[in-house]
Amino acid sequence: MAGINLRRVVLGGLAVGLLLNVSESFFNMVLIAKDQAESLKALHVPEISGAAIGFYVGWGFLQGLITVWLYAAFRPRLGPGPRTAMVAGLTVWILAYAFPALGNAMTGVMPWALTLKSLGWSLVEAPAAALLGAWLYREA
Repeated sequence: MAGINLRRVVLGGLAVGLLLNVSESFFNMVLIAKDQAESLKALHVPEISGAAIGFYVGWGFLQGLITVWLYAAFRPRLGPGPRTAMVAGLTVWILAYAFPALGNAMTGVMPWALTLKSLGWSLVEAPAAALLGAWLYREA
């Protein structure tokens, strides 16, 4: 059993991070921009700052690296291919999207309608991004 190919994790992770950042930018800046602005205003929270956007862009790339690393770690146990990529993507979705979003909705920080839109988008986005990472990953 070969170890994880870190070069390919980085290559795939950066590609996945780019896909996530483009997807999230479109979702947040086009599809839900108005709803999000109204939600922040209702909470008396300022608009999202450039520093926060920078953080989220960095987080997108880190999430990409984690996604591809999980895929590589799951491969020896689940086998290579799309099924394993979907498991990695759904694992990331649960930990990085579902738990935080549901916590925000349950505490009233984010409206349920906006939360459900975000979860629906990310439920497609995270596994699709994992498929890209799996396609780019090679053991040797």
